[in-house]
Amino acid sequence: MPPSMSAEKDEIRKMFHDLIDAMLPYQDEKTGMWHQVINLPNIAPNYLEESGSAIFANAIMKGVRLGVLGERSMMDSWRSTTSAWLRVWATPRTARARLATT
Repeated sequence: MPPSMSAEKDEIRKMFHDLIDAMLPYQDEKTGMWHQVINLPNIAPNYLEESGSAIFANAIMKGVRLGVLGERSMMDSWRSTTSAWLRVWATPRTARARLATT
């Protein structure tokens, strides 16, 4: 963004930071992923969302890389999400179906 838009840039940074902060409490403690319906994790047939969790992990890492998010506070969340996502995708499809129900 051009320097003339610094106020807009600051507002976008704040919105991004607020969004990530609002999402972190909904991260599943056991798996590090987020559910399909984020604020209703115990409602059937809600499930842990692989692609959505990958998007959040990417957003966190990019925010850290660009200096928008504090590295120290976000790395644990990024690691747990990335580890969970890699575990799921390193597992054969039939086993992934079993993981989704546990």
